[in-house]
Amino acid sequence: MHRTSTADPAADDKCSSNAATIDWISESINGGSLLQVDLHTGTNGWASPPGDLFSLRSKNYLTKKQKSPAGDYLLQPIGMDWLRSSTKLDNVLSRPDNRVSHALRKAQSQGRSLKSFVFAVNLQVPGKDHHSAVFYFATEDPITSGSLLYRFINGDDAFRNQRFKIVNRIVKGPWIVKKAVGNYSACILGKALTCNYHRGHNYLEIDVDIASSKIASAVLHLALGYVTSVTIDMGFLVEGQAEDELPERLIGAVRVCQMEMSSAFVVDAAAARGLCLAKIMNDYICIHEFSLCTEMGHVLLSFLQIVYGRFTYMADSLRFSASFGYLLCFCILFFSFNSYKSRVHGARELANHHHVVNKNKPASSTGLHDQSRVRSLSSTSTSSELPLQERSGNFVVKVGFGTPKLDLTLMFDTGSYMTWIKCLPCDNCYDQEQEESIFDPSKSSTFSNDPPCKNSQPCPPYSITYNDNSSSNGNYAQDTLTLSSTTVFPDFVFGCGRKNSANFGKVAGVLGFEPGDTSIMSQTVDSFGQEFCYCLPPQETSTGYLRFGQLAYETCQSSEISIPIIKDSNWPAKYLVRLVGITIGEKRLEMSANSVSGSLPSTILDTGTIISRLPEQVYAGLRSAFQESMSQYPLANQSSDPMDTCYDLSRSKDDINKIVPSMKLHFDGSQDLNLDPSAVVWKDNDSRKVCLAFAGNGNSNDLTIIGNHQQRNLKISYSLLGFELGSAKVGFSTGGCGN
Repeated sequence: MHRTSTADPAADDKCSSNAATIDWISESINGGSLLQVDLHTGTNGWASPPGDLFSLRSKNYLTKKQKSPAGDYLLQPIGMDWLRSSTKLDNVLSRPDNRVSHALRKAQSQGRSLKSFVFAVNLQVPGKDHHSAVFYFATEDPITSGSLLYRFINGDDAFRNQRFKIVNRIVKGPWIVKKAVGNYSACILGKALTCNYHRGHNYLEIDVDIASSKIASAVLHLALGYVTSVTIDMGFLVEGQAEDELPERLIGAVRVCQMEMSSAFVVDAAAARGLCLAKIMNDYICIHEFSLCTEMGHVLLSFLQIVYGRFTYMADSLRFSASFGYLLCFCILFFSFNSYKSRVHGARELANHHHVVNKNKPASSTGLHDQSRVRSLSSTSTSSELPLQERSGNFVVKVGFGTPKLDLTLMFDTGSYMTWIKCLPCDNCYDQEQEESIFDPSKSSTFSNDPPCKNSQPCPPYSITYNDNSSSNGNYAQDTLTLSSTTVFPDFVFGCGRKNSANFGKVAGVLGFEPGDTSIMSQTVDSFGQEFCYCLPPQETSTGYLRFGQLAYETCQSSEISIPIIKDSNWPAKYLVRLVGITIGEKRLEMSANSVSGSLPSTILDTGTIISRLPEQVYAGLRSAFQESMSQYPLANQSSDPMDTCYDLSRSKDDINKIVPSMKLHFDGSQDLNLDPSAVVWKDNDSRKVCLAFAGNGNSNDLTIIGNHQQRNLKISYSLLGFELGSAKVGFSTGGCGN
């Protein structure tokens, strides 16, 4: 057993160094491509963090869900290698040139360390050149027979895939790193990626194949950014799932400390009797046979590509984007990438206070290749803020398109993936804001009618029809998008609407936030890291805000409640939550399971919908409870479709907010959101008539929708990194932007 400890500066400033360390272990620790450094002050190396920094499942986890400090490691960390080869490196411990295996074999040939055992994790990075990041742990004592680790080492692959877990914590790093993973995160690797297990006489090696993710294997040349600013801890363990397997124990953990890109080495050739290593700056040295060196300059390639999960290519140049360059291990924890092969689009209905969400595909899919985003990720800003204002029940922002920029008012829509604007020449174009002109591509020096598409083929036209029969048709284009003087995105891909229906109010188009090629969040991931928040103003005379990136993280992260964003196979490209019930007054109404799927209906927070939509049975119960609460007041005529329950309060002198029954939304995980009385009812300007601001869904399979009327004056934050693995979240805080 290895007892973890902090580094002793008096001991050569090395973590966990010990004069009594076994020779072969000492040789392994002091070799490799990344040297052992001081735990607290070391840079460009690895260290051994105390196990108590990690929180694992405690003895009573199954009954009380409590975690406790991890304590001592089961095995001792003995080094790390970063290897490059023309082919994928499998089972590296079986190779005759592996330095750890060689050191152990040498010791055993002398009759020493005969019971030693090595545990290795090999993270395999695909590409033109194959890379492997290998972490080694060892013990001089036999693995305890019958223990969970013993059963894992000697078990079958199905058991291993369900149990092998990686945990990590950020020690130092930029805001977006901390937000992407949090201070502590965990993942079962066998469920996320293909793991191959190699059991030797005295070792177990786990090869984690990053190429098993199509998107991960496509992302090879991400910018490396600020590698030297990141220090992270990562640990490996076998998940305890039964009482006799608890508390959980770390197999081992490693701290990777602020790596310097200039220290990178490349494996030049693997000769039979030795290896020559080429340093990046043409500095060649030869080393002992069987020793391997690594290309530390590229150590973050695999991790960045997974965490940010975007098809980002640097084929044009070596431009490094500003917000990247982090994370060594937890790359494989949070796949922010999204599959855009199936398109789901939202629908909106300005005139009737209803934004119906359609699960059908647009008439023609984009066919846009993700390379179309690369040239649009050049903003030097990691933050931005746009004022949000109400227009006829919907909320709009003003952004600039083209060079010189033309400021246009767009609808802010979390229920649509499509970003589009009206373009000249334009058929059947409706009127815009009085001071705005329709975008004329011929007047922009940066406009392109030919964004990159799959197989270098011309992009097909787009046609998007919403359920209220509003529509936009046109072609895909590229131009500069300007959010502020410091937040500019060249070659932003959007729809150039040539034929648009007339029921969009006076907005120039739609700014879509859902997953999709033309979504603003997809095209600004380098700068904003899939982080945004907003506050919808409570009145037309008020101004709210839409914030991106670091500003959103710093001002909206302290949410009063935090809800996981779920995935639904019926709606694969939407950010959904699970609403489990509603309380009105003293009566709680439970959401019922779908008769077909057997699960609770998914719920979307949709800023393009005004009035919330509930399953018909739930709405009927809500309406009945509302009628009972308001029974002392006379009924009024229906205000407007779809609101069908209205009351006349003209004879009452009481404050409307005191008359309206309280309401609370219950989300999965016992997370409750209290609604302001003004969010429960719809009130026309200067009117004493109020209507229940909810309606029923016509189809039992429709999404439950929380409309923008219920979202007013709430601070709502989205952290979308990790969407594919279920780690994305949406947060709510009250008292957002009432001024």
